[in-house]
Amino acid sequence: MILRTILIVILIAVLAAMAAGTYFLAKEFYIEPKKERAELEKLDTQPPPEPPSKTAWRDLIKKLDPHNPDKNLELIRSYLNEHPDSEFRSDALDLLTTYGARLLFSPLPTPWKETYRVAAGDSLNKISTKHNVSPDWIMKVNNLLDFQLQLGQELLIPKPNLKLIASRSENRLFVLNGEELLLAYPLTLHQVPNQLRETKVREKMALANGERFAFGTPQYVDAEKIIPLEGTSISIRTLPEPTLAGNTPPLPAGLLLAQPDLEEVFLLVKRGTPVIIE
Repeated sequence: MILRTILIVILIAVLAAMAAGTYFLAKEFYIEPKKERAELEKLDTQPPPEPPSKTAWRDLIKKLDPHNPDKNLELIRSYLNEHPDSEFRSDALDLLTTYGARLLFSPLPTPWKETYRVAAGDSLNKISTKHNVSPDWIMKVNNLLDFQLQLGQELLIPKPNLKLIASRSENRLFVLNGEELLLAYPLTLHQVPNQLRETKVREKMALANGERFAFGTPQYVDAEKIIPLEGTSISIRTLPEPTLAGNTPPLPAGLLLAQPDLEEVFLLVKRGTPVIIE
């Protein structure tokens, strides 16, 4: 009887040991590896953390108000300052240009637009000369369809403190009002001397078939706009487009902009507008 009890105890001990060993082996070679694989698979399926610039860009897009371009410009400038190396920098500059142009070329009020009441004998040319701003910019800001003015008519006269910065590294022409960035046009610099760093607008020309036309003449609207710079043969001018045959005309030396962008810059600048090339 005692022997049987001892054998039963030994058998139970052996079975317990075998069970423990089996559990240890299963845990070591099956349960734990399976758990680790599950954790690794979970990590593999989770996207990497989003960079702050991407999160901020998505938040910026949500905050933009199409009816408040001035506020939008502040938000975009803040984003550009906080994330200078963002992968969305080019998109942000394009967006900034959209809202900047809306402020510059529309009747929306700004601190740098003054109200002027048309007096007897006034014309667009006289008013533009008096306020040192281009007459075609006055037309655009006030949505004028022709040159006719009415006595007592109120006009908005833009009088910002503009300067241009041509960036070699970003291939952009930045337009600033004081230190506030308003526009950033895509730019091609061709045969611009490295030593040319600071200059000014010398004059503005509208040319067609080698002839120069003044504002108000029928040929002025379709004439090629060119902005020569002081102390150099370099000009701000139109980037030639490929011909219908697909050939690209030779590039002139200068700061080259797409034609719609050049037309806008032509409105903005005046003789003496600073131009910095970085």
